[in-house]
Amino acid sequence: MRQRLFAISLVMLGAAALPAGFLAVACSPAERSFGDSGGGGTGGASPTGSGGASPTGSGGASPAGSGTGGGVSAGEGGGGGTGAAGGGDTQPLPPEVIATGLDDPYSIAVDDQSIFILSASTLLRCSLAGCPAPVVLAEGLGPPSGAAIASPYLIAVDPNFVHWLSSPNDGGSRRYYRCPAAGCFGKSPVEVWESIVGNLNQIQVSDDGVARISDKFDVLECDNGQCQRIRCVSADGIRSFVMDGTTVYWAHATDPGGVYFCDPGNADGAIQLHAEHGVVMAIHDGIHYVMNAVKNTIFACKKTGCGGSPTTFVEGEPSLTSMAVGPTGVYWTALGTGMSADGVVKMCPLDGCGGGPRVIASNQARPTSVRLRNGFVYWSNRGLSGSPMSGEIVRAGL
Repeated sequence: MRQRLFAISLVMLGAAALPAGFLAVACSPAERSFGDSGGGGTGGASPTGSGGASPTGSGGASPAGSGTGGGVSAGEGGGGGTGAAGGGDTQPLPPEVIATGLDDPYSIAVDDQSIFILSASTLLRCSLAGCPAPVVLAEGLGPPSGAAIASPYLIAVDPNFVHWLSSPNDGGSRRYYRCPAAGCFGKSPVEVWESIVGNLNQIQVSDDGVARISDKFDVLECDNGQCQRIRCVSADGIRSFVMDGTTVYWAHATDPGGVYFCDPGNADGAIQLHAEHGVVMAIHDGIHYVMNAVKNTIFACKKTGCGGSPTTFVEGEPSLTSMAVGPTGVYWTALGTGMSADGVVKMCPLDGCGGGPRVIASNQARPTSVRLRNGFVYWSNRGLSGSPMSGEIVRAGL
């Protein structure tokens, strides 16, 4: 698979124009340091991972437990990521700003070394050790299309490439782009394979480079030079989805609405998990979570079913924008009014929010995209309206 991706990257970027050093960086994960340090150990995800009591009362808590990442994908996706929880009574590290002076950083992805940022018109990379000057990987991107809050999961990274959804600079619908994580040749993004144009809402990518993308009606799987629709997924109004092995869970808001799941190899087709829907989903330790921004609520349900009645994990949280789930708990961002720095980042442990959420950070300027990785929670602050360079990237200990 790595050889195939290497060959694709040569065709896409133009092998004759690439210096040998660039190719070594782009296609060798072991050497992908980019000349800056950062990143720590790994937190291994396991679809059958243990740890964390479920909101429905199953399982024992384990601070070192692991499971599938939340949000968009296992391990890295929309909030997903894995990371070892702190042991004993160790206090989480307080929030620290990694990068500042950014122009509307509306979506992020994180690997062991770097954080990748979609800003107003550029794709940036920052070292996790600190980022006084972000590296521009691609430029000439279209800004987020019209919405006050763009989808927070428009970017994903695998060991070799960064993948993202963006409108062309001259406008139009979002399209799917990819380039080596070291940077696009000439900083010019190249649209991937066949043209996918439409209401593309969310992307996740596995370590072997297979990308899954949701549009308004389907979830697509892109590999080996082509993108195909996952045949058992079809509904009006799809925005959020999450993979659990080969099983796809997705949400849509139109009647009958709710959360559905299916396996392409199963002749039973789509099955409704429950009637609640939301803009962000995650699966961890056998529990499916969905964030419903309209109801100011995060719901939880065993992925095998909850009788159509999900548990209310936390409610009364207005202006929800993104969510991530990992071994230490459920994390989310809330916008606030959007007019001042009154946004918040909060969390609750996996066994529920009975004692009330813990505030990770307050006074945040439009927090939008949250990810978990190697013992940290990362998020982007888009900055205040009318202040184009007031965005920043922040992290805190789990």
